[in-house]
Amino acid sequence: AKSKIFLERSLEYDPQREDSYLYFAKIFKHDDNQEEEEINLNNALLINPSNDEALYMLVILKIKQSDYETAKELIDKFALVCKSYCSKKKEIEDKLKKFTTENAKDKN
Repeated sequence: AKSKIFLERSLEYDPQREDSYLYFAKIFKHDDNQEEEEINLNNALLINPSNDEALYMLVILKIKQSDYETAKELIDKFALVCKSYCSKKKEIEDKLKKFTTENAKDKN
């Protein structure tokens, strides 16, 4: 709760702080509030479309939501901009493959 208050204040002073939106997304992920997590990840990406951590988190969220088409598009974008999270590319590709394979089996 205290973290949210400090982050809200930081955004009041500087609404272009991508890291504040990213931290908000992490708080909402912890609270299992996917809607707010996604809003904050998208806000961080509006400010900096090359934020590889936000892209990574959004890919994981989209896979969790079974939005595989968007996840695939985001993985492609992630591959182009990754810096510190490049090692996670194989992980998210494997997760997407696993979930799409399981989803195909469930439909049969």
